[in-house]
Amino acid sequence: MDAIKTGSFIKDMRKEKGFTQQQFAERLNVSDKAVSRWETGKGFPDIGSLMDIAEVLEVSVAEILKGERFGKLITEGDVAEASSNSLSFARQYVKTSKIRHMLLGFMAGLILFIVAFIYVTSPIYIRNAESAIRIETLSSGGVVAVMSEKTMGYDIHAFENDELGNTVFITCYETILGRMMKKGKVPQIVLVGNENEIDRIYYYPHGNNKSDRMIWQKEGLANVSASVVTLPSMTLNAWILIGSVVSLAGVGIYLLFRFVLKKKYLTNVVLKVAAVPGMFTLAVALSMIGNKGKGIYDPGHYLAGVVILFAALYALFLMVVRYGRGKS
Repeated sequence: MDAIKTGSFIKDMRKEKGFTQQQFAERLNVSDKAVSRWETGKGFPDIGSLMDIAEVLEVSVAEILKGERFGKLITEGDVAEASSNSLSFARQYVKTSKIRHMLLGFMAGLILFIVAFIYVTSPIYIRNAESAIRIETLSSGGVVAVMSEKTMGYDIHAFENDELGNTVFITCYETILGRMMKKGKVPQIVLVGNENEIDRIYYYPHGNNKSDRMIWQKEGLANVSASVVTLPSMTLNAWILIGSVVSLAGVGIYLLFRFVLKKKYLTNVVLKVAAVPGMFTLAVALSMIGNKGKGIYDPGHYLAGVVILFAALYALFLMVVRYGRGKS
């Protein structure tokens, strides 16, 4: 199998049909650079392109592999050469495909492992203070948080606010890995601060309420309500906003290539690329809808869920596109 000879044959047949490289490329849904590589022997068409080339040029795949037309009388040598070329190409194609599939399988397995690791180790926020924590004031004036056995971890953030004074927010969580191990990851009693330095303690989240629930306050202070916007929820909202903008830009680029520039060989690639932010945005939106009313976003679980849902949606999109091409 001679790449230069095959390329020269493709070039001669293309000219015989009266096609320019650009016209020939558009019929094959490839770039004119790919055609140029084939014709100069710097590249070789894959098996799918070989069948398309043979159809457009009205020759056989065997003739393309041989690099010349068969005579009216096909000799035993022609048959042997065609068989040898076909077998050689098939072996090369199988070897290349095997390596490609091994790499794709490894990457897919690695991604699934990472997603699974995120899923089992990321925080699952305990949504009710009663099942997670109890606040006690010691005789020494210290304020402590007594954690329940199901609490695997906690976050404590203190800040000063004109309305709330010196305020502490506490979040408790568990993990799937912790559930399987059935062992707490933190001390059962945590010092929050001194009674003289803290005005209020809020637990976040609390049930279906979007506002934080006050679980302790210094004696003599008036009750106030407070709520916060969490970083994870802001991040997901930003994903939707950015994803929507990028998706619209992708649609615009696709329409530009499809109807204005009429680059048919690029529209398929552009469509697949443009669908990535669209499917990702849809996955984020569906994940947020599934969380409606829960009052908090679990970042790790949402990331894993978004990745899995995105993969499913994108695979479904590719199937629909392929089915649509088959129908057309």
